[in-house]
Amino acid sequence: MNRGGISIGLSVNLSDWINHCYSVYSFEGNIGHFMNGFVENVCSFRGFFGAWIFKQAKLKPGYELISSFSKVPIGNDNVLLASFRKDFKLANKPWTVINRRFDKSHLFAQLPHSQPEDALRVFIVPGFNFEGEINLVILAETGLAEIISGIIPRMFQNILEYSKLKYGNDDSAYRLLLENQNELVVKVDDRGRFLFVSPTYCKLFGMTAQDLTGNNFVPLIHPDDIEPTIEAMRQLEVYPHNCFIQQRAKTVLGWRWIAWSDKAILDSKGKINAIIGVGRDITEQKQVEQELLESESKFQTAFRSSPNLMSISRMSDGLIYDVNDRFASFLQLPRNEIIGKKTSELGLFKAFPRPVLVSILNREGRIESFEITLYSQSNEIIEGLFSAEIIELKGEKCLVSSFQDITELRNAQAELQDYQIHLESLVDQRTARIQEINDELGRFTNSVCHDLKAPLRAMHGFAGALKEDHSQKLDPEGIIYLQRICNASDQMENLINDLLQYSKLNSLELSLEPTDTNKAINMVIISLSEEIRKKNAVVTIKKGLPYVLAFKPVLVRVFTNLITNSLKFVETGAIPLITISGLIRDDKALIRIKDNGIGIPQDKHTIIFEVFERLHGIESYPGNGIGLSIVKKAMERMGGKVSVTSSPGKGSTFELELRSV
Repeated sequence: MNRGGISIGLSVNLSDWINHCYSVYSFEGNIGHFMNGFVENVCSFRGFFGAWIFKQAKLKPGYELISSFSKVPIGNDNVLLASFRKDFKLANKPWTVINRRFDKSHLFAQLPHSQPEDALRVFIVPGFNFEGEINLVILAETGLAEIISGIIPRMFQNILEYSKLKYGNDDSAYRLLLENQNELVVKVDDRGRFLFVSPTYCKLFGMTAQDLTGNNFVPLIHPDDIEPTIEAMRQLEVYPHNCFIQQRAKTVLGWRWIAWSDKAILDSKGKINAIIGVGRDITEQKQVEQELLESESKFQTAFRSSPNLMSISRMSDGLIYDVNDRFASFLQLPRNEIIGKKTSELGLFKAFPRPVLVSILNREGRIESFEITLYSQSNEIIEGLFSAEIIELKGEKCLVSSFQDITELRNAQAELQDYQIHLESLVDQRTARIQEINDELGRFTNSVCHDLKAPLRAMHGFAGALKEDHSQKLDPEGIIYLQRICNASDQMENLINDLLQYSKLNSLELSLEPTDTNKAINMVIISLSEEIRKKNAVVTIKKGLPYVLAFKPVLVRVFTNLITNSLKFVETGAIPLITISGLIRDDKALIRIKDNGIGIPQDKHTIIFEVFERLHGIESYPGNGIGLSIVKKAMERMGGKVSVTSSPGKGSTFELELRSV
């Protein structure tokens, strides 16, 4: 199973294939047989369809074919070979792979399965042997490019060097090249004693040829691998007298895995006279295999124990290769009765948009959280989120699929939706009731105010008539008392009016819109012009007051109350100085009203905004203690707030914060 690297199966097959390719070292006969055996072994790997070896012609220009192998019959061989020869002029760097798209796919029309246009490529590996320039051509699947580029050049170089050693009739050259190749080469007798060891072998084991010659190789093998090695070497006694072995050996680098390809040399009586072994260090490959095994184990554990419905199926037709316990439990079938069936046979889906999913998978390689409904054999229905990813198993595209059951979540969401509807209904009912209560409260407030004002007006009227018509009958003290009755009735009427305004702020429908603060303040200045004149007050309005989101009549009332207080709360004989300024900070508009009044103690900055809170007696400064409460309530209704900065004798600065426009 491939999950981002070489699969375990591919890794093992690759190792066997490499050993098989090197087994050509044991071929007997001429160089033609040797090369034919090599190209046939190369094509034994899945995805390789043909291999050809060309050498430079001696008596005429060009290249002649010396070896070839193809898995399928080729129609016009000369056309194919001519297309290869044209590429040799580009292959000017030995042991470096060049490749191109194979444009003769019609020659391979008999392949067992259809191929897309870019599925096959031609790979060319230029090199040299004792006969001169030589080129290897391989026709293989595009997906094998990495394997070909990483393995074939070195393998081809070793094969050519060995062919020169074996068929070049130069014993000194044979030994020279043998000593300089990368593979481990040994020759032992029929009792396992070293007759020859290559320098690479000596270097890996940290010993000289003299140290090893005549000694048995068995002591160098890991104790656990001795018996499997001896058992594998028994294959040398029967045709074709070769074997492949993987074993651990004690080297200067510690225990290392070595892969050996052994060939027996027979005497005239058919008895083993000697054994030639060619080995490679595969420790890193083994480590990768071990990591893949561990990864596979972890995947299997996660797959089996997942609470989701997990499956592995063939992408082309939905044939199921494996399912986890949760999947089998849902279908109420044993795993062995599910595996081998198609998803359509199990009746899992009523309306499944397979073409849509296949299109997404082909385009993106995976799909996540696609909502579908599954049906069991007993008509149990579950809703869930389907996710899948493409993997490759045995050369076929397959899907690892996961289905997360969200039936309970959907039921909970439905219940929550019902509860939300019920809650909204309750809110509507409560809102209507609150509105009804507010309307009743408003009518009650108006009625109370009207009923309270009626005796006040009578008291004020009769007191005024008494003062106007009978003042001559009253002594000075009686006239003072009469005046106090008139003042008290006026104050009471103002208090009732302010309470009515404060009450209306709670139920008043405010339509907030962009408002010019300059215009609102000018309206206040005009309405208070007489009081400003009497006090000789100086009101300064700075430029650049921002527009705010507000309800203009209420904003005018806020400015009126604050400016009135600034005119009122000053030391006797002092001229009121009032400065109004504004700025924008982030998305907030700040309006500041600063005065030179008597100031407010620090511990009173909060309570002054409460209803009926007064810091001074009515004899000192007239008022009813509701003005700042109205300011606070009005600012809150417009989505803003009010604060004060002040200290006794140093004036006050009231800051209004509203949304800017």
